[in-house]
Amino acid sequence: MRLPNGYGSVYKLSGNRRKPWRILAPADKFGNQKTVGYAKTKSEGLTMLSDYNQSEPQDSKPPLSEIFESFMITKRHKAQKTQDMYYTTWNYFEDLEDEPIDTIKSRHIQDIVDNLLDEGKSYSSVHKVKVLASQLYKIAMQDDLISKNYAQFIILPDKPKPNNATFSEFEINKLFESAKNNYWAKVMVVMIYTCMRPSELLNVTKFNVHLDENYIIAGGKTEAGTDRYIPIYYKIKPFIKQLMATQGSEYLVSMEGKKVSYRYYLDRHYEVIEELGLQKLTPHKCRKTGATEFQKMGMDMVTLQKIMGHEDFKTTEKYYIGDLTEALQKEMQQLAK
Repeated sequence: MRLPNGYGSVYKLSGNRRKPWRILAPADKFGNQKTVGYAKTKSEGLTMLSDYNQSEPQDSKPPLSEIFESFMITKRHKAQKTQDMYYTTWNYFEDLEDEPIDTIKSRHIQDIVDNLLDEGKSYSSVHKVKVLASQLYKIAMQDDLISKNYAQFIILPDKPKPNNATFSEFEINKLFESAKNNYWAKVMVVMIYTCMRPSELLNVTKFNVHLDENYIIAGGKTEAGTDRYIPIYYKIKPFIKQLMATQGSEYLVSMEGKKVSYRYYLDRHYEVIEELGLQKLTPHKCRKTGATEFQKMGMDMVTLQKIMGHEDFKTTEKYYIGDLTEALQKEMQQLAK
């Protein structure tokens, strides 16, 4: 008689044995089967397997997906982009989502990490897997579902060393000179001295550029960076005026009246670098270059962090900065003297 799927198995071992029939429990999701016992006859083995299936208590521990849902309830106050990041990382746990939390050990999470690395995923991606796993284990520990945080045993590759390179003062001067006639060099200079992310500058509309009041409203990656106030550095104001004068588009940066995609801008960025013989730095390094230049000029760090839109300064804004608009304008005007 064929046993039903998921019931377990009984089979005869080779050799001369007193109890040659081995009884195996149903396999778990990872293919593991534990031995229930050994029997003299197949009939006795089937009886033992039946008794095992009837007496084995049902696992009362919730599946990993339930733990994740509980975890996300605690993140409801976070920015939508932060929540989306958790959901994106959660997708990597697909093969484990229905497994009881107490059956998921470090080797199962390590397998996710190793597979992602084999697929060429970044350090950031696998680090997020470890962080999320740790958070889920902590939730389970709080509810006494498990006693150990297995994420601590997950091994990650060495963290890549950050590339802190920025454009030099000599290179910035070459960009300024080229910006008089080169549209994309002009865009790079504006990106440097507004400290915007590339995607932020490409999304700026002319409606949000206030030349008379000397500021731009832009940003959107983080809650603190969304619709932030960015004073216009006096040296780039002529360039912004020229960009504003471009006809046929609502966007500050455009090409033939159309919004510029990041892919298109990326090609133009490297064309300027090649033409001027600059370091081959990414567009994001323009933002870092601007922050470095303002810091060298003596700009207050609180002001600089706010211009860049870093979330770390929500508390600073509340307790340190009074009138943000006035404070930023004052700081920028000092640089023009």
